[in-house]
Amino acid sequence: MGSLRRDGTAPLIIAARSLSPGARAILDDQQVSWLTETGAARLRLGGILVERDGRAPSKVPPPRGDEPRWAPAIAGVAEVVLAAYVDTRVDVVPSTASLASRSGRSLGSVSAALQEFDRSGWTQPPPVRRGPSARRLLVDAPAMLDSWAAWVSLRDRVVRYHAVHREPERTARDLQQAFAGDVAFGGRLAADLVAPFSSSVRTLRCYLSDSIDDVDRADRLAAARLTQSDDSSRVEILGAPLSTMSTVGRHEGLTIVSPVRIYADLLRDGVRGEEAARHLRDVAVGF
Repeated sequence: MGSLRRDGTAPLIIAARSLSPGARAILDDQQVSWLTETGAARLRLGGILVERDGRAPSKVPPPRGDEPRWAPAIAGVAEVVLAAYVDTRVDVVPSTASLASRSGRSLGSVSAALQEFDRSGWTQPPPVRRGPSARRLLVDAPAMLDSWAAWVSLRDRVVRYHAVHREPERTARDLQQAFAGDVAFGGRLAADLVAPFSSSVRTLRCYLSDSIDDVDRADRLAAARLTQSDDSSRVEILGAPLSTMSTVGRHEGLTIVSPVRIYADLLRDGVRGEEAARHLRDVAVGF
């Protein structure tokens, strides 16, 4: 399979039913191609790199007809609602003004999103429309999280970068120094900080605020000694809307995204992230 090496021998390819994250990291470090029955693969064919994340059949029920048609504005409001519930364990939904401020959306967009959540049965509108007691309740956080995380995990665009360090923690600190309050970390690194799990952290997933202009972003990435490379698996950069940046936390000196965003990140990793996602949901999300 694949083109011959210069010495006339065929390239080594490891085929297995499954490979642990640690085994994959070892093979990747040795530049050995591999593939599994789940559909995951990292193949070097001459000068071409083919990489796929295998995905097991989703255990999340298919969307019901009454679920919202997800869009960035609705997803941003949902992220703030879910993150606030994880932080406070209070089932009262934040006010419309608070949600607008933290999501960066207009009051009208927030109101429309909340009405979608009411129709989905995730929230319950207040019995009275005005006054201090007119507060909406979050009544089905698990269903909201399932739907939101499934949409987010398939949508966000990832740009890959090469870092000078092999240790993700060192690269994270370089990025935090370069971007200050405009950066937050997700994926396996963040998951290990809030819900330690026995898996290696090979790829650093980093969120950069959407408020940064392209020139400033490029300058700061260069200051952190990162270079864009589609072939690299060391750093993944994603744009972060205000709803992501307004719900961050601090752990061991690093700024990380909310547990609900970390959960969506782990789902993005397909079968590699499913077990870690379940563990994080039990330990850090709680529903």
